[in-house]
Amino acid sequence: MPVNKIKILHFFSSWEKGGAEIWLLRFLEKFIKDNRFENHVGALYAKGVLKDKFKALGLPVINLNMKYLFDPKGISDLKRLLRTEQYDIIHTHLLKTDLVFQYATLNGGAKLVTTKHNNFYKAGFLNSIIENKINRNFDYIFCVSRDVYQAVTQAIRVPEEKIGIAYPIPVSKESIPVKRLTKDKTSLIIGTLGRLHPVKGLKYLLEAWPLVLKKAPQAKLLIAGPDSYNYKKVLLKKIQDKYITESISWLGEIEDIPAYFSKIDIFCTPSISEGFPLSVIEAMSAGKPVIASETGGIPEQVIHMQNGLLFKVGDINAIADAVLYFANNLYKIEEMGKKSIERVVENFNIENSIEKIKQVYLNLCPGE
Repeated sequence: MPVNKIKILHFFSSWEKGGAEIWLLRFLEKFIKDNRFENHVGALYAKGVLKDKFKALGLPVINLNMKYLFDPKGISDLKRLLRTEQYDIIHTHLLKTDLVFQYATLNGGAKLVTTKHNNFYKAGFLNSIIENKINRNFDYIFCVSRDVYQAVTQAIRVPEEKIGIAYPIPVSKESIPVKRLTKDKTSLIIGTLGRLHPVKGLKYLLEAWPLVLKKAPQAKLLIAGPDSYNYKKVLLKKIQDKYITESISWLGEIEDIPAYFSKIDIFCTPSISEGFPLSVIEAMSAGKPVIASETGGIPEQVIHMQNGLLFKVGDINAIADAVLYFANNLYKIEEMGKKSIERVVENFNIENSIEKIKQVYLNLCPGE
């Protein structure tokens, strides 16, 4: 007798290229191969370019076209969808989506699962109250790092069987490239990748950059990432000096991530707040040492003085010193880069996360 498939709705805020959205896309690319599950995917808001990539996987794609949070028409459409489709599991990503689905699924029959991509308990008292209220209602909570896990479990009592860590790893163990760094050391190329937004802390890197150039004039900085918030204008005000400007390249949004990492020697993430940044894992898998702020899940990725250097959030002098450390010890670039690859292989790969999530789904719906 055939076993019914477990019907899952994966939902997030928009189709923009954020870490959560990219992770879900790569997760589903592999997860849909398991025919025990039927997967649908959707977003609250229409903006963003990832919708076609999800469609290309052959998945039913839902777009609520909400104009704002709790848009009455969007909520009504969502409730109609849930009545019609009768999902077994609803897996939400990001706080706005959590809120909408908890409201729309009151007294519903689906199991509610969420992935916490950020530590919202650090975002103020109101956020903490909201998080506490909604987190109690989930049947299972995935956390993207130990930092997020500890924040949730310290704030509310969650039974061990209802919470766990599933690292949002974008790379497959088999596909990790072992790349030699460029032998051309006439310049030292630092790269950073991510959306241009204040939370990414790029202003600190730009403020540190003149200190770097004073002692390492051969240094170059490659900045990649979309500017959806028009934040580049703010950042450019920090680099009026022509000499400094000429050492920085703004690449905008890029498609070929491996090609980008092949151009740089060191990756830098100066973020103010992070969950478990995918760009850091991608850099590590490409054999790059990482300079990063000591926040969120980053210390789980980067071990200080092993595969990179950590600094306190906003410490401009420490950022400059970290870059100069590599400028003065070039052999450390390749040495720590190899450690990055080893750390990814031993601790982080998408297959492990898929198995953890899959087992939770099966435990929640044992009769399917």
